[in-house]
Amino acid sequence: MAKSTHPLLLRLAPWLLPVGTVIVWQLASSVGWLSTRVLPSPEGVLKAFWTLSASGELWQHLAISSWRALVGFAIGGSIGLILA
Repeated sequence: MAKSTHPLLLRLAPWLLPVGTVIVWQLASSVGWLSTRVLPSPEGVLKAFWTLSASGELWQHLAISSWRALVGFAIGGSIGLILA
């Protein structure tokens, strides 16, 4: 006879490790176990994300990085196609 598990538990299970990791990360940053020079706190990361996205700087750099990745993929794909 198979063991039945609660459907809510099955839906929450994949979120436990990521959420737990962020909670431990924030706690370690708040207490001072982690230097913010080495690894910024989740709160600091969210503040920087908000500031950079509100100013438009994040989206500008994201567009440039995406363009570079696309060009690199096209160049690599072209070389691979020629050599195939």
